[in-house]
Amino acid sequence: MVTVNQALMISITSILCVACGRLGFDAAGTDGAGADAAGADAQPTDYVSTVLASSPIAYWRFDEPSGGTGGIARDVSGHGNDAVYSGCTMGAVGALLDDSNTAATFDGAVSNVQGPSFPFAQRASFSIEVWASTSGQIGNQHVASNETATGNRQGYAIFLNGVSTVGFERFVDNTLVIASGPMLTNGRFAHLVGTYDGAELVLYVDGAPAAVAADARPAVGTTAAFTVGTVESTKYFNGTIDELAIYDHVLSADSVAAHYRASGR
Repeated sequence: MVTVNQALMISITSILCVACGRLGFDAAGTDGAGADAAGADAQPTDYVSTVLASSPIAYWRFDEPSGGTGGIARDVSGHGNDAVYSGCTMGAVGALLDDSNTAATFDGAVSNVQGPSFPFAQRASFSIEVWASTSGQIGNQHVASNETATGNRQGYAIFLNGVSTVGFERFVDNTLVIASGPMLTNGRFAHLVGTYDGAELVLYVDGAPAAVAADARPAVGTTAAFTVGTVESTKYFNGTIDELAIYDHVLSADSVAAHYRASGR
């Protein structure tokens, strides 16, 4: 038998459930649209998992304790594309606000990291993603490149031209096309992404498009190594580099923005 008090409690619960449904919440206090809708609107907070979900073919976090000559920069993409440190100083504060992972410092004179070659010949699509903090050193500096430095130049790079002005370039038979971006703020990490879809170079800075340049030329595949902080022992970078990923496809504008948000910035 249901007592008067029990009946009263049942009635109150029913009223609350109806009210919750009208307000868009369930009895547990969650969004009444359901977990799927909530998940669709949620912003990712784990940078590493967000990058890995975009399927890089190489991803170096630069968090190793030693960056001396011969030290290994581990590729965490699962493709085994480890790279080799030379003259880097490790343990710098990293780019990610919600991650204690450290970064590598480059001295502008000899520091570099050398990996396998990723030539992306003809009009193959690709993307490069990296975080860099500049020092204000004047002169052309290469952040990341798969490029020859002399002769009949071939390849691509993210670089600084002059005083911390960033660009994304592509050489074909010694002829250069550049998507030229803004001047970076020295001492502050910038999220830099260059994408190529066979027709256009696009440079993103801090999750937003910064420059576009048309380029439909078929490239000659180069055997040059992919290098970080230099291009074939010239144009050394002075500053800190973190979280570098390479993709054999184009990152969409939405993906670039999502990666930037996942950094916590």
